[in-house]
Amino acid sequence: MSITLKQEQEKFILDKLQQGKYKSAEELLTTAFQLLEENEQKEQEIIWLREKILEGKKQMEEGKMTDGEIVFQRLEEKLKRMQNS
Repeated sequence: MSITLKQEQEKFILDKLQQGKYKSAEELLTTAFQLLEENEQKEQEIIWLREKILEGKKQMEEGKMTDGEIVFQRLEEKLKRMQNS
């Protein structure tokens, strides 16, 4: 695969190499791809959270709510079970 870089992209890479932050362009690109992958995972998590928020809003509108105290009690019980196993 052959990739053509814009002049500012090439300058960025060369600047980072001169700063000694990366030993090679390959190392810099590996890091860039890892960050891109992490970013995509975070975007998927945000989509999931937005869906859960909408689901929760719908349940609230339908009157399907659980008291906060009960929720925290259940979480504490679950945490204790996890610690004991």
